[in-house]
Amino acid sequence: MPPQPARAESSGESDNGLERYVARRVVEEACVTRPSGHRAGAVKVVVSDLHLSDGDPLRETWGAAQQAAWGRLLSRLTCGDTSSDPVELIINGDCFDFLTVAPPLEDQDETNSTVGLEKLERIIAAHADWYARLYEFLQTHRRTVTFLLGNHDVELAFAPVRARVREALAAPPASVRFCLRRAYRAAPDVEIEHGCQVDPWNRIVGLWDDNGDSVTASPRELEAETAPSSDDPGALQLPFGSRYYYRVFAPIQRRFPYCEAFVPSLPEVGVLALVCLYAPDLIVSGAERSRALFANGLAPFGSEAELQAAARRGAADLYLAVMPGVAALQAPVWERAGAVMNREEAERTVAYVAAIHAGLAQDERTALHAIFSVPQPNDAQSAALDAVAAAAMGGRSAALRVALCGHTHVEDRRRYPVPHASTIDLVNTGSWYPRLALPMPEALDENMIAWLRAPRTAPRATRDAAAFTFALLRAEPEQPTVVELHQVGRDGW
Repeated sequence: MPPQPARAESSGESDNGLERYVARRVVEEACVTRPSGHRAGAVKVVVSDLHLSDGDPLRETWGAAQQAAWGRLLSRLTCGDTSSDPVELIINGDCFDFLTVAPPLEDQDETNSTVGLEKLERIIAAHADWYARLYEFLQTHRRTVTFLLGNHDVELAFAPVRARVREALAAPPASVRFCLRRAYRAAPDVEIEHGCQVDPWNRIVGLWDDNGDSVTASPRELEAETAPSSDDPGALQLPFGSRYYYRVFAPIQRRFPYCEAFVPSLPEVGVLALVCLYAPDLIVSGAERSRALFANGLAPFGSEAELQAAARRGAADLYLAVMPGVAALQAPVWERAGAVMNREEAERTVAYVAAIHAGLAQDERTALHAIFSVPQPNDAQSAALDAVAAAAMGGRSAALRVALCGHTHVEDRRRYPVPHASTIDLVNTGSWYPRLALPMPEALDENMIAWLRAPRTAPRATRDAAAFTFALLRAEPEQPTVVELHQVGRDGW
């Protein structure tokens, strides 16, 4: 067995014996039910955005439900119909949430291997069960795991950090592999990348030549064992979104953990309105830190005194005071990404913002009704990023049929036009993040409002919406790769 690090004192998971027994039985019984339609051949399973943190309840998002689903999936991949097939588990970025793990890099612009190792030790200590399940999977003949880098685990670019991951898993030689390039050509017609490189807020700078000939790695070009390399970066600049998180968003996330958890997503202008309503102090202090972060003047917020005066007049005035700055931040970012909002989307967004402003000028319930009357279709931002990712990946090869990414936390499968072919399928594997159903305006009763106001103390008033999504790839010689999107606990999985 691999080394069993002590569990962190504050793991964010229950130590209840019955709960552990139920989770274990779910894993054991997973071998009994098998999906139909099995065909022989190499099997690849792709997940993304697991976000293992350090066990602190204010930061951790990997809980008992995630661990049970993880165990069930890995058990299915070590028994039953796939027992004799080679199986490659591909974790497509943001497996480890170095960003949220202590210590926070609040005033730093870079990270390095020393920081990465310190944070990784905290992750290992908090997630002995996760490592144990992956260890068991890798002990099975012809089982491997491949890690890609994402914007939350850019520290995997450092060789000492990768070596420690391998050491913690105590896996057979060459069974733990890393893709050190931006993308992984897992099959001749399938390419995988995290997706952060098409997001200007979160792209990793200085690690890859995104326009060069070595953007993608083949299976033979994966790193199968850690070796000192002259290419190992001494330090890496933190993505802009990571610096923004530390200096602006982290205090909001700690007080209102639902901000990034809703399914469908609550638009950023809706999140901003909620914070104006319930925590105007965070808006004032966040705007000040944003101004310092955008030293080139891209954040035209009013002065601290002006924002404080607006806050005293009420949430509607504060919202009106910060919206121009937010728009000025977002517009050039989306322009650089190549994501274009069409006229209908722009009109819906303008109407949504106007309705929110009018609601904030009235009572709390009216404001919330406006905030949660989200225009359709939802998740336009994630769809826009997926479209840009499809164009970037499809433009690299005429042989590409399927592109897989994560990053947006929104699982999806759509067909997009690309330069070298008529279309490709873009499959987004979403996230195992603990997500919550977006409240409907008609559901805004007293219990819901109390929870929105104080989510850390009031009973949760909306249903769990976590989805443990993965892509299943089956490759046979001389045949197109078959790609299916599944969820653990459904479709016989």
